[in-house]
Amino acid sequence: MAVAHDVATRRQRRLDDRNLFLDLILSAREVLHLSYVGRSVRDGSELPPSVLVDELLGQQQVVVKNLESNYRKVAGISGATILGDGRVALILDIAQLIKRSRH
Repeated sequence: MAVAHDVATRRQRRLDDRNLFLDLILSAREVLHLSYVGRSVRDGSELPPSVLVDELLGQQQVVVKNLESNYRKVAGISGATILGDGRVALILDIAQLIKRSRH
């Protein structure tokens, strides 16, 4: 009898979690951001998190320059480019920034 009770309790807990999740989605009136950090079903290794983007402003073709060859290695920056108007744009290494934020 105890086993049947445990199964019923787990099933009810799953239903409660699903209902809570659906209530959360329905309560979002204007914006809902979902992000997931999980593990691979193949080998259990950590999967990289998603990155939320509000808006894409445009696109440009650029030549990426490695900072190490001209300056030094900078954590969280994978390179840089010079924009058409002469400004320098840094290219972020999102995975490295997230990894650094966890430590």
